[in-house]
Amino acid sequence: MTTFRSTRLLILLGMAVFGAAAAAHAQRSVGLLPGDKQPVPIRPEERNPFAKREQKPEIVQDEQEAETEENRIRNVLMQLRVVGRTRGSEGRKILLDDLILEAGKILPPVIAGQTERLKVEAIYESAIEIVWIEADPAAEPRRLFIPVNLQPGVSRALGGRSVNPPVPQPSVTTDAPVPPTEAPADL
Repeated sequence: MTTFRSTRLLILLGMAVFGAAAAAHAQRSVGLLPGDKQPVPIRPEERNPFAKREQKPEIVQDEQEAETEENRIRNVLMQLRVVGRTRGSEGRKILLDDLILEAGKILPPVIAGQTERLKVEAIYESAIEIVWIEADPAAEPRRLFIPVNLQPGVSRALGGRSVNPPVPQPSVTTDAPVPPTEAPADL
C-alpha cells in the first residue's frame, strides 16, 4: 500500500512541476504581436536609424588615378618579377614570373575579363617594352617599360648568424706554451 501512495504522490508531484513549467512558459511567450504594434511617427528633423539613405556618389579626385583597365594591367605587370632571360635564335626571351615574353608576340591576358590587347614591342638588356594594340593604326600606341634587373640580392634576411661574423682576435696569455718553430736538432 505504501508503494501505491508513493506512486500517486510522485504522479501528483510531477503534474504540479509540469503545470508550473507550463505556466512559466505561457508567461514568457505572451508578448507584442505584429498586429498590436503601433507606428511611431518621426518628425523630419529627427534622425531615423532604420531609414534607407541615398548612397553618396564617389568623387574621383584629380590627384588619384581612375581605376581603368589600363591602370589595372599596368599594376599587375609592374608587380611581376623578371626571373630569367635567354638569348636564342629568334632573339631575347624573358621570363616574367610565369609568362614567357618574346619580341613581337602578343601577351596573354593578365587580368580577368581583359579586353585590351598587348604586344611585346622589344626586349632590351635593361628593360622590356610593351605596347597596347590600338584600334586606329595611325594613333601613337601607349607604352609600358618594365625594368629588367637580374642582379642577385637578399629579399629577406633571417635572424641568427650575422652576414659578417666577427673575426676572432688572438688572446695574449703568458701561461700558454709557445709552439716550436723548428724541429729539435738531436732527432
